[in-house]
Amino acid sequence: MECFEISLETKIIFGPGKFKLLGKAAAGLGRSAILVTGKKAMREIGILGTAAALLKEAGVSCVFFDRAEPNPRTSTVDEGAALARKEKVDLVIGLGGGSAIDMAKGIAVCAKTGLPVFDHVLGGSDFKRTPHDCALPIIAVPTIAAAGSEFGDGAVLTRWETHEKVVLAGKHLFPRVLICDPELTLSVPRGISGDGGIDIIAHAMDNYISNTASTPLQDSFSESVMKTIIEYLPRVLRNGKDLDARTQVLWASTLANSWVIGAGKNGAGPMHFIEHCLSGHYDISHGRGLGIIMPVLWRFNCETHPEKYVKLARSVFGIAGTGLNDRELGMLAIDALEEWMKENGLRFRLRDVGIDRSKFKTIAADCIRIYESFGGSAGSLRNARRLGEEEIVEVLDRAL
Repeated sequence: MECFEISLETKIIFGPGKFKLLGKAAAGLGRSAILVTGKKAMREIGILGTAAALLKEAGVSCVFFDRAEPNPRTSTVDEGAALARKEKVDLVIGLGGGSAIDMAKGIAVCAKTGLPVFDHVLGGSDFKRTPHDCALPIIAVPTIAAAGSEFGDGAVLTRWETHEKVVLAGKHLFPRVLICDPELTLSVPRGISGDGGIDIIAHAMDNYISNTASTPLQDSFSESVMKTIIEYLPRVLRNGKDLDARTQVLWASTLANSWVIGAGKNGAGPMHFIEHCLSGHYDISHGRGLGIIMPVLWRFNCETHPEKYVKLARSVFGIAGTGLNDRELGMLAIDALEEWMKENGLRFRLRDVGIDRSKFKTIAADCIRIYESFGGSAGSLRNARRLGEEEIVEVLDRAL
């Protein structure tokens, strides 16, 4: 296990009906808020109206920025930050999925610094890396169980002009308050819920499959998150109003991308890094892209480093594997994952989302350039098996 420091400054309010505490939480942090959300869904199902009423009742004025989009754009973050400065707000509320919360984090930083958000990110072309050590206080209210941004210190943003999907990070990006109300997720459509469940598994397992150090406690956390999704996500997909299943999946989402699971593993995320660069060019759903990459990368790793997949076979899927070698047993775990994905309509290939191999070399080069510094070695991502440009192209070819 590697050395680590953790500073978790987030108050978590979790459970059905807890959305009603938004006004009280906001009033404890500021008097004027910018509420960042998507373009239609929150308004159409009444959540945005309820939020406005709760804030007004608590004496918190509010301006809406309903511009959050999938794979949120750096240009949109800059527009939101300009609005926050104009309105002189002292609080940012992210209401929606991971895109809205990530955008809220970017706005919280740039409302204070006055600089474009791309100046602050951890990689990319014409890279400046201007330090940022402050942000407006943030409240996160997730309405989708997926990205887990609500309990993390980072945000993933896309500069579409150069097709670069990059990371903004800092301890001041931890939300001060997190309100997780599973009732807010009851209306999420089946397809979005499914993609979200894959994202949760990917967050829990990215460090698990890429890390070769001894981290037994963290590994058991990852395995438990994966088992929870395997058990409860099918219930959500069968009946979106199943509040117990929604509750279990939302808590798994909140923990999966947190330092509680990732501590001591150096934050490697090869599945996410490859998908980021893929959706930076093709703008596909993040969860859908992860579902395409996940089993392919796992097989690639298992060919030479089967140890973690042996653990998965036994701990998650209950496969004894008597008489099998480690590679054969590890592959059975991946077979079981793929079968579960197929049974629940979650297994896709790149060709299913309209992607061919024409940009694979560009995507691989982007991946190394942007994410090599996240614990990787020269010319390679941090992973159990080498993942340089040639290997990333091979993974993408297998995913076609």
